[in-house]
Amino acid sequence: SGAFVSYIGYWPLSVNNIIGSVGMPITVYPNPSNNKISITIPGNEPGNLIIINSIGQVVNEQKTNQQKQYTSINITEWVNGLYLIKWQGADGSVLTAKFVKQ
Repeated sequence: SGAFVSYIGYWPLSVNNIIGSVGMPITVYPNPSNNKISITIPGNEPGNLIIINSIGQVVNEQKTNQQKQYTSINITEWVNGLYLIKWQGADGSVLTAKFVKQ
């Protein structure tokens, strides 16, 4: 029939923020955005920040350190859609958030 069905089996996409063991959510703004997003990670521990598109591809990955808990990312060239942001601390704590690229 030419129909295409896509299933997203990653459960955090159904909620805005998931608070991990750190206790505070990731802040993403503006959301939705079309050119740049700013991400604030609570706390002051090192970790790894990963952004995943709606089909599970990693589109951005970077390390965070104790001094820098704020980052700005240019998303102008990204495809419009839903993205998942995942931050994992060195102690294993995980925070996630989602944003929409228009």
